[in-house]
Amino acid sequence: MRAYIRSNAIALVALFVALGGTSYAALTLPKNSVGTKQLRNGAVTAAKVRKGSLLAKDFKAGQLPRGPQGLAGVQGPPGQQGQKGDPGTPGAPGTARAYALVNVAAQFIGPHPGFTAVSQGAFAGAFCLTPAAGIDPTQHPAVVSGERSTSPNQIVLAELDVGLVQCASGQYEVRTFNATSSPPTLANEGFSIVVP
Repeated sequence: MRAYIRSNAIALVALFVALGGTSYAALTLPKNSVGTKQLRNGAVTAAKVRKGSLLAKDFKAGQLPRGPQGLAGVQGPPGQQGQKGDPGTPGAPGTARAYALVNVAAQFIGPHPGFTAVSQGAFAGAFCLTPAAGIDPTQHPAVVSGERSTSPNQIVLAELDVGLVQCASGQYEVRTFNATSSPPTLANEGFSIVVP
């Protein structure tokens, strides 16, 4: 055995140095002396990366799965109201021959071009309107509409009657109803009338 060791002493020393060289290098490297230049491509594998040490910016786009959608954010405060715009240009004069708004007391409310008078008929809900010269109820039909009642839940209807005995010849006769009851009952209500 001694003869073997003597004849192979150099070879054994070389083997010892070769086997212990890596450990020696690891033990003698200064701290923070190994950087990017000292690492070969592919030297760092997934198994050697500590879990949880990488950030989202360390991955390429599309490599990380998309997370669940978050909750809706709190609604922001309402915006400020804009400034009031300028009034528009007045429209062209209408083509109606006559129009008027009448209240429950058989009185005109505001302008009433084409009508010279309004009066209460012989019973509640009947109104007689006298048109201006040149407007004939038999030749120029009118359109009537019930206006809002003074009672918040009351429904108002209005109808036009021509040639009935409640009004004189040449007058428009309008009848108004409280349609809240069934059947509707005649009652003084406000209405509008237009003669196209």
